[in-house]
Amino acid sequence: MFGLCGEDNNAIQELSRKTGINIVLGSGWYREPYYDKSLWRMKTSEICEQIVHEVNIGIEGTQIKSGIIGEIGAHFNYISPIEERVLRAAARAQKKTGLANSTHQGAGKVALDQLDILEEEGVDLRTVIISHANINPDHAYHMEIIKRGAFVSFEGIGTKNSFEAKREMHLIGQIIESGNINHLILSHDVCVKPMYVAYGGGGYEYISKTWLGMMKQDLGISDEQIHQIMINNPQNALTGER
Repeated sequence: MFGLCGEDNNAIQELSRKTGINIVLGSGWYREPYYDKSLWRMKTSEICEQIVHEVNIGIEGTQIKSGIIGEIGAHFNYISPIEERVLRAAARAQKKTGLANSTHQGAGKVALDQLDILEEEGVDLRTVIISHANINPDHAYHMEIIKRGAFVSFEGIGTKNSFEAKREMHLIGQIIESGNINHLILSHDVCVKPMYVAYGGGGYEYISKTWLGMMKQDLGISDEQIHQIMINNPQNALTGER
């Protein structure tokens, strides 16, 4: 439902086979400006079943199944009526499938509203990832999310200017110092050409090759802590464990 057709999914499956890399495809709808017109005519239950089908049966007529729900998005500082319907559908699909749910937020604090809705639907917030949490560079806000049980994901690592990178390093350090390293996820969020190595970007290796070394130098974190962030946290997010 993110613009992938059957051929795209088959190509991703082949890429995974050739590289030996596990690629987890998401299911759901992003933000209202990108919705297909048909969505306005669908009931919440129908949207839910669409997601469940992609998880249990396959995406776009293939046998390739989704392994996560999301990103389920919202506007910068509010959730529109149709976005709320999609989010509730994703929550119900999450309860039926047991998958994690990754949300998308802008520069405001709309993630707290997303968590309210997910909680109303009975979702275990330990399986919720708030993506782009670093767009709002506010440690207190990040702690509000963490206290609810969800993960905070810092996106776009390797795509920021030096000031933003330093600020995000400090915010990551604050989360670690607060004793909440097990709620932290890092992501490249590679999505446009300038982010790829071939076009001058950091690509998919920036975190492992550059950023983790910077974290060791600037924050003094250990290999064990890096393993927690890079291995345990994503695994726990997908399974709901801590």
